[in-house]
Amino acid sequence: MSPPRLSVVLVSALIGCGRPAAPPDPPILTQQKCDDPALPFFVESVEIEHVGCPGPCPAYRVRVTSQGDFEYEGKKFVRETGYRSARGYPSDVIPLFAWLCEHPTLYAKSGGAPNGVDTEELTYRFGLRDGRTVVVQSDIGFQHDDLWVLSSLVDGVVGRVLMGTREEKGTAE
Repeated sequence: MSPPRLSVVLVSALIGCGRPAAPPDPPILTQQKCDDPALPFFVESVEIEHVGCPGPCPAYRVRVTSQGDFEYEGKKFVRETGYRSARGYPSDVIPLFAWLCEHPTLYAKSGGAPNGVDTEELTYRFGLRDGRTVVVQSDIGFQHDDLWVLSSLVDGVVGRVLMGTREEKGTAE
């Protein structure tokens, strides 16, 4: 065999014995780009209800829609009791719903259960674009997981808009 022919055979053998290309990563559940403001989000609303705990934990419910609607219902051990609602702007909630888009396992399926005995119980309700509602139950006994982060994000958005400067529904003249 001539040297050029030998090198062609060796290169062909090396290429033929190489690892096959890895398949692409599976698409995430939403199959959408989370940073594209022109696309509607897969989650259209998120509601978090702080059910309470054995002690004096705040009991309240907050709901936010991707269109900028807010609801708050304070039950006990909160600064304000009663029901309030407001209309914000979609731009107020885009970061929250973009974060949700990047965490599809939070609303992939209903279920969950509180992990602790002496912890604050929470119920998360995700209103999806296809009309389904996913309900997840958890507790805040183990801080710094994604549900805890979601609860903190929603509280922050609702606090800025509802308790801040936006007009409440029904009060504008």
